[in-house]
Amino acid sequence: MKHLLYIIVFFSLKQACAQRIVLPFNNDWQFSKDNFSFNNKVVQWHNINLPHTWNIADVMDDEPGYYRGPAYYKKEFTLPKNMRNKELYLLIEGANQQAEVFVNGKKLNEHIGGYTAFFTRLSPLLIGNIKNELIIKVDN
Repeated sequence: MKHLLYIIVFFSLKQACAQRIVLPFNNDWQFSKDNFSFNNKVVQWHNINLPHTWNIADVMDDEPGYYRGPAYYKKEFTLPKNMRNKELYLLIEGANQQAEVFVNGKKLNEHIGGYTAFFTRLSPLLIGNIKNELIIKVDN
């Protein structure tokens, strides 16, 4: 009986692990230090891929110090049909210092701590058949 329980637990865990799908999401982002708001979409975006260090050029420009303030990352995407009606999470491996995550204009999560990863559950606000907009506001 004890062995049967181990077998059931093993196959249950194997089934749970088999359902996890990791999708690459690091390419085709946009970045801006402009004053962004959801009402005013006139922002100059720069195409980037992640990981990205947004103040690396500050040591080379004419201004003293480095930029302190908010910056924005944006990604637009349509859910593949096989991902609709699934629990979807975004793993952010690091965003220094404070990060806020928005999906389709609604705030989902906030995290403080630039050296710790965090998950954000995207499922409640994603729409299956249209282009979704993911914005991550990062403030150092």
